[in-house]
Amino acid sequence: HGRTVAILLVSVLFGVAHLSDWQPDMTWARMGFILAAGVFYGLLATTVGSILPGVVIHAGGNMIGILWIWWLSTGRVGDQTPRNVGDMLGDPRFVIACLVSLVAALGAVWSFRRLLTARARERPA
Repeated sequence: HGRTVAILLVSVLFGVAHLSDWQPDMTWARMGFILAAGVFYGLLATTVGSILPGVVIHAGGNMIGILWIWWLSTGRVGDQTPRNVGDMLGDPRFVIACLVSLVAALGAVWSFRRLLTARARERPA
């Protein structure tokens, strides 16, 4: 059925995968964003010949989202007051999350460099 149908079908499945109890506040706007992201990831994968860039971008977005949620959380329901940065840096779970994010970012840089090197070798001189 071709590239367009494949990208659209996978984007819809990507959107459905995001419908869960973990995200009870799903809105049409958010679903539209997720579908658009799925199309973007599909176009990116077919353009560069690898899903790796999309995986890294998605992971980066998840890390930013998790850190943002952490920043807003105070442990009190309904309170959206940002925490003090010093308090966050004193929280070992936050520090571990930051270190994991750093390792993932370094892994992404390494992966992209390998991908670029491999693509350069495939091109005829």
